[in-house]
Parts: sequence; C-alpha cells; structure tokens
Amino acid sequence: MVSGWEYDFVNNTISTVPASARAFSPGSGSSFGSNVYLTGGNYQQVAHTAMLTEVAQKAVGGTIVIMAGSAYLSQANSIQTVFQNAGASAEVVSYSASSETDTALISRISQAAAVVFTGNDVTALKPLTLPGSVTGNLLKTKFGTTSFISVFIGETSRLAAEVFADDLFTDQYAAYRGKMTHKTGLGAIRGFSYGPLTFDNSTYHETRMSAVLWSAFKGGLSSGMYEHGIGTYRFDAETRNIYYKGFPFFWFDFSEATMADSSVYRASSSVGPRQAVAFDRYRISASNNYTRTYNTQTRKFADTPVSVREPSQFPTGFGLRIYPNPFNPECRVLIDSPSDGFTEISLHSITGEKVSTLHSGELPEGTSVLTLNGSSLPSGIYFISVQRAGYPTVNEKVVLLK
Repeated sequence: MVSGWEYDFVNNTISTVPASARAFSPGSGSSFGSNVYLTGGNYQQVAHTAMLTEVAQKAVGGTIVIMAGSAYLSQANSIQTVFQNAGASAEVVSYSASSETDTALISRISQAAAVVFTGNDVTALKPLTLPGSVTGNLLKTKFGTTSFISVFIGETSRLAAEVFADDLFTDQYAAYRGKMTHKTGLGAIRGFSYGPLTFDNSTYHETRMSAVLWSAFKGGLSSGMYEHGIGTYRFDAETRNIYYKGFPFFWFDFSEATMADSSVYRASSSVGPRQAVAFDRYRISASNNYTRTYNTQTRKFADTPVSVREPSQFPTGFGLRIYPNPFNPECRVLIDSPSDGFTEISLHSITGEKVSTLHSGELPEGTSVLTLNGSSLPSGIYFISVQRAGYPTVNEKVVLLK
C-alpha cells in the first residue's frame, strides 16, 4: 500500500491523507473520435480473424495499412492475408524512424480507411509518438474522424492510450521493482491509460493493473482499462460503447479523484519493492461475462441485471460495506444492523447461485465484521446478500481478482 493513507472501515471513508499526496485534476473523460479496436494479446489467426473481417467490412472502398516493426513483418503479412480473403485492399509497411521521410507512406496513410498496428516491438513504433512526427501527427488527426478505423494488436496496443507505463515487456516485474516509466502514446483514445496482460503467468496481473493506475496518476487521466490480453474490444465513436468478446476487462474511472499519491514498498523479505498508487476516490467496473457492452459515459454495462443495485442501505440504517473490493484472497464484510435479529448473510455467484453462507443466526445491533476468504474460489464477480425478516434484502457486488 501507499504509505501514510488510513481508511476508516466503520465510516467507510479515508481518515488520513499523507502530506506526500498531491492534488489530482483528471481530464473531462475518455474520448475517441474514431472507431478503435484493441487486443493486447499476440496475434492469433483463430482468435482475431472475426475482428479483422469486421474491420475489412467497415473499410469498404478504402485501403488498410498494416504497420509493424521489422521483427513482426511475418505477423503483418498474415493479417494482410486475412484482409485480402475478406475482399479488402491491404498493404504492409515496415515502420522505423527513417520512415518519417517517406512521402509515399504519408500519402498512403492520408488516404487509408484503416490503419493496423501490430507486434510486440513498441520501440519500433515509438517515433510515431514524438511531437515532430509527421506520420504520428497525421494519424492523430485521423483519430478524430468518425469514419476512420484504427486497430492495435499485441504490445503495440498500449500506443492507443494517451499515456502508458513502459518497460513491462522487457521487465515483467517492473512494478515490483519500482521501475515503471511513463511514456506518451498516440492517443487514439484520449484521457485513457491501458494495461494489457500478454503473459500467460497470472503473477503479472498485479503488474499490469499497477501500470494502469500509475499511468493515470502520472498523466492526470480520467479513466483506464486493464484486460487479460486475449479478448477483442471495439470502442465505438458514435455510441461511446465498448463492445467486447473473449476475456472480460476492468474499467477504472478516476474522474471523482481529488488527491493521489505513489510510493514503493516491500511486501515481504522475498518480494519487492513494489510500486503502488493511491487515489482518494475512484470506481472500478468489472464483469466476468465474455460478451457484453460497456458505456464509457454512463459507466454501466448495457445488460446489467435490474436486480443488481448500487451499494445501498436500508432506510432504517441497515448497511453493507466490503473492503477491499476487489480483493484477494480475503476481504472484510461490515454489516450495520439497526437492531438485534436473526440474519442470514450469504455469498452468491453472478448467476444467483448460492456459493456459501457467511453467517446464519443472531446479529447484534451495531456494526459487525465478517471475513470472506476466497482462496478456494475462482476469480470473478460475486454478490453478498443480507436477509432479515421484515427488511428488504441488500445485495453488494464484490470482485475476487487473483
């Protein structure tokens, strides 16, 4: 954790903000003027053909330019084949810093209906992010055109963000070592930080989520996204929806934060140091469904069940709070009871199936604290339900993230 911050579990508020914290003024919100496709995982023909075919159908009548570093040209050629099989015109460009003087390339991008960035060699494409990059500035102009399509595949997907945490591909433990660095992306999605997980080892989840928080903290951004790396995500410029298939994602909203802080700490003698970030307030939206729609303006999933409510309280003061949330492997469940009475507190899956009973018996007036241990449960979204005769049932969402 970030040193000096203290949380009041009873009153559900931050009680102490250290002097090291600084004022945080996020932008107005994430925005994308064109349609953007993201997938943080390495290109896989089976997994990504449907996405590329959809891009080919939307880019009818225009050329698709596929950009990659020299080490990933074979991958770019495979993508070109998918586009051609779908009836689209596509060409591959081996990009490097010297490409900035290639007037023919600039002309092709100017006329392109879509541009694809692929591969894990972020360094090769970084010249595009420099202020003086003619090609990069042209792309940024096209990102503001609703008819334009951009596609980001693999580690280069981080360039879609306005800023991102670098050095994670060469040093998977960068967050653990306190060595994350702050870099500027192309900003296809503005006010946005991004952390894809492209490694198979789940140990790196913490690193990538730290990268999202770190980038938002350093860049003063209003939102961020962490995803597993295998799913495909389409940011629709007209509806402001994110349509996704495959693995779920986490959407971070920092628009209500006013203070932020960062420090490096050592979790144990064998692990660390780790880079940590704290905000006085932010929201996390998450789902373990594999095909859903999320709206970045309403900050809600389009198909959220009506029975699922925001954190609530009974009119008489009966309340339910969970901290930390998300959690791994334990969290504390705080129940504010207006009187003594028989109460059942249970854990349910997102489908409503009861997973376990946390408490069944008398609950005294005042605040009671239970511990939920998720060591034997899979990652996902659950609901804690509090039931007592004569009172409406309270349901609170809790996210287990391993």
